[in-house]
Amino acid sequence: MNNKIEAMNAEPPVPHAQALLRLIAGYQATFLIQAAAELKLPDQLASGPRDVATLAAATDTKPDPLRRLLFALAQLGLVVRLQDGRFGLTSLGACLKSDHPDGLNAFARYQAHAIIQLPWANLVHTLRTGNTAFESVFGVPLFDYYAAHPDAAALFAAGMAARTAEHVAAIVGAYDWTAFGTIVDVGGGDGALLTAILAAAPNARGILFEWPSLQAAAAQRIAAAGLADRCTFVGGDFFHSVPPGGDLYLLKHVLHDWEDHKVEAILHNLRRAAPARLLVAEPILPEGDEPALEAAMMDVAMLLVTGGRERTATEFAELYRRAGFRLTRVLPTGSAFRLVEGVAT
Repeated sequence: MNNKIEAMNAEPPVPHAQALLRLIAGYQATFLIQAAAELKLPDQLASGPRDVATLAAATDTKPDPLRRLLFALAQLGLVVRLQDGRFGLTSLGACLKSDHPDGLNAFARYQAHAIIQLPWANLVHTLRTGNTAFESVFGVPLFDYYAAHPDAAALFAAGMAARTAEHVAAIVGAYDWTAFGTIVDVGGGDGALLTAILAAAPNARGILFEWPSLQAAAAQRIAAAGLADRCTFVGGDFFHSVPPGGDLYLLKHVLHDWEDHKVEAILHNLRRAAPARLLVAEPILPEGDEPALEAAMMDVAMLLVTGGRERTATEFAELYRRAGFRLTRVLPTGSAFRLVEGVAT
């Protein structure tokens, strides 16, 4: 009987053309959410519903355009329009507050920024030429651009911290970090993952290795986590060297930025640091036909933005071998990420 009721109540299937239309128009939601994040509308609504005129004055916007934006956001479920015309915040919209621990406000602004949108708009150019769309649009490689545009670099770091926050619990819970005395997070952003790992491994020390420009943001996160006595920031370039003395060297969302020969250069520098263990956290492309939407999307993003790629476990094993490591296992995390473990040979 229950199955019959469920079948009666099930929504009719969406026609193929309508389903495709929704995918095509997906960018509209991205920019609606970006506008809400930029204006900090969820922050304004956090204390309770407000009328459009009050919100317009608080956000330096015009009432009529803002009302139309809010109505569209209501269709997405981020706000709700009350009978008296005021707008209130939903639990979904609350995730976009600027102080939300998952950092989705920054991620929304990052995803709608020209550094992301313009390369995707030039996907066909990359397919036809093989050239990285980012460099074709902006004239320089991604990380050279960030070096010259600190505001964009800061937004990138905040956006990556938000992407990390989505997976931190799954990654931390998938591995025994307590077996290591010193954990070196190479290219670890502002320390979002490393601070969570150190919280789960109270006897371990951490070294966060990143661009010197991220030191202030990293120091803020490390201090907020109460880990200033156990976590040290070291600035540098992993193409030149990495800090020696670690027991475990961790790289999350780093190697996929680069072509194979550059990945080998990074791994050789890690090998010279003589780690007991190497751990790479990235989405892994399947060897067969199993679903891997996030890995597939990220693979194309790397094609466009950095010229890097996502890889299969077999491809990682070969890169490890050429750099003096042996792949020991690939661990699931309950998220799109896998942990690719290696030991020095």
